[in-house]
Amino acid sequence: MRRALLLACVPVALVVLTATLRPTGADLVDAASTASTFDALPTLWWATGRDDVGQHGDGAPGAGTVAPVRVSWRPGVAIPRGVPVQRVSVGDGAACGIAGGRAYCWGANDHGQLGDGTFDDAASPVPVATSPSGGSALPADAVVTDIDVGAGAACAVADGNVYCWGDNSSGRLGNDSVDGSPVPVAVAVDGAGGSSLPAGTATRVATGGGGPGSTTAFTCALADGRAHCWGSRENGRLGNGVASASPRLVPTPVNGGAWGLDAEITDIAVAESAACAVANGNVYCWGRAVFGQLGDGSNAPGVNQTIPLPVETSPASDLPSSPLVSHVAVGATSACAVHDGDLYCWGTNVAGQLGADLATGTEPGTTLVRRATAVARAGAGASELPVDAGVVALTAGGRLGDSSAWCALAAPPGGERRAYCWGHGAHGQLGLGDTGDARVPRAVLVHPSSQLPAGTGLDWVAAGSGVTLMGVGP
Repeated sequence: MRRALLLACVPVALVVLTATLRPTGADLVDAASTASTFDALPTLWWATGRDDVGQHGDGAPGAGTVAPVRVSWRPGVAIPRGVPVQRVSVGDGAACGIAGGRAYCWGANDHGQLGDGTFDDAASPVPVATSPSGGSALPADAVVTDIDVGAGAACAVADGNVYCWGDNSSGRLGNDSVDGSPVPVAVAVDGAGGSSLPAGTATRVATGGGGPGSTTAFTCALADGRAHCWGSRENGRLGNGVASASPRLVPTPVNGGAWGLDAEITDIAVAESAACAVANGNVYCWGRAVFGQLGDGSNAPGVNQTIPLPVETSPASDLPSSPLVSHVAVGATSACAVHDGDLYCWGTNVAGQLGADLATGTEPGTTLVRRATAVARAGAGASELPVDAGVVALTAGGRLGDSSAWCALAAPPGGERRAYCWGHGAHGQLGLGDTGDARVPRAVLVHPSSQLPAGTGLDWVAAGSGVTLMGVGP
């Protein structure tokens, strides 16, 4: 078995000025005939898929692409030249990343989800406002270490505390209010308003649920090794044993009965109506069960789970029972986990989201799978994920709606990390040169079919609604 590899996001070099290119098809091949073409044009990141509101971050909204294009540093970009970028997250129309311990966002901003104090879209990265600008609660000297973007809102961890901004219809900003904010507000801590979140101990944050104005958005965070959630309580998505139409406006602890009081929670993920966490190397899920994304084998789709339940393991599913899960991610209607470098998914499969080379059609077990299924590797169908490659990163594209895409970074022993994507591809977000779906992992195109140089070892990949970004370190 491969040894579990730690998920890491390595910085991206920001360097020289270059024009943004938007070739498609033959233009890519004709314009990029040698690898040296790319060597002369250093990069912030590469993007594929939608760009209608500036999701690529290249300075101007466009028609989008079906293969990776280069997003290069240029004058006017808020991120200082030469400062590495990491921990990028893409939501529904907006994206954010961390550079030099500061948060930057770009894309749609109709609900203040860029956090810059305005409601204006930005096709280039803009800095998230810090105190005292616009009443921001994010200290100017705080070091941002984690960031996540949902539909109409975003959150970050800075100096161990959580800050959120954007839409707040269901209390997902966690500040004991339902008022939205275009600048960061501080999530309540240390009992304020009944908050369970201890100050200065947060390490991860994830925000999801319905879009702006909905009553279904929620947020979860890891702090002091425990899971806490707030916002919508519909379908039991906070995991605290309660299903209610009224939201929880400050953090409440997730019921840890399934994993035990002494368990350490190392990863957490949320989507439209469900959440999952990794506790002591095992994966647990809770919330809406109708799409099978809880992975508990239940055949009662109308029964929601208000507390975490373990995802079924072998022999009931393909997921090994050994406690070696390192990462979990949740899409709109499916979920996936990394176990000892291998991928396993469960939930709906209408666009091939499970990556398992299952038969097409409406037969039972092909469009909805309530138990973890092994993602196909090379030799199974058209999968291009090498048999000996260990998965080191996983991202869910499209956490809202009924179609999701998935991307992972994987590398064979001693080899470079490449991106492999599967699932819904209608916007070109899989980076495969077309707008078709992929039912098994396919390698994202490299030069000469895209502007991603062949042999480039990627350090991070971030998928969102119809778009995928990927980058390298300095």
